[in-house]
Amino acid sequence: MFQDELKHNGEYQELMKQIKTLREKKKSIEDTAKASALSDARQLDSLAEEIKGSTELLSDVALAKYLNREQVEIVDEENNRLVPLFTVRFKKEEGESMATQIDAARAASHPDRMFAPMAMMHEVMVETAQEEA
Repeated sequence: MFQDELKHNGEYQELMKQIKTLREKKKSIEDTAKASALSDARQLDSLAEEIKGSTELLSDVALAKYLNREQVEIVDEENNRLVPLFTVRFKKEEGESMATQIDAARAASHPDRMFAPMAMMHEVMVETAQEEA
């Protein structure tokens, strides 16, 4: 009964049409904004990769020149002189540890002898030093 009353109300029907039109318009605007944002994000990613590659190349060239004992500097558009700053970072190596590699090399060098692993020998040496102290 209530629904029938709304179906026959002209003002209500006009509002429903406007709501439907506005929802479609809202959806269209949202889709355009998403496409634009996605394009901008892709462009930013591309620029970030390009900067990373250029920085890596510049670092390689600077290090090569430095190792050849050549002067390494950059002068920007405002005549500021930029000199390289070298840093070294370490990360844990994947695969076998150095101790395992050393143990394997020792065992391979003398297959007829038995060797205790380096880590075990280190522990024995530390215990002996502690007992002596």
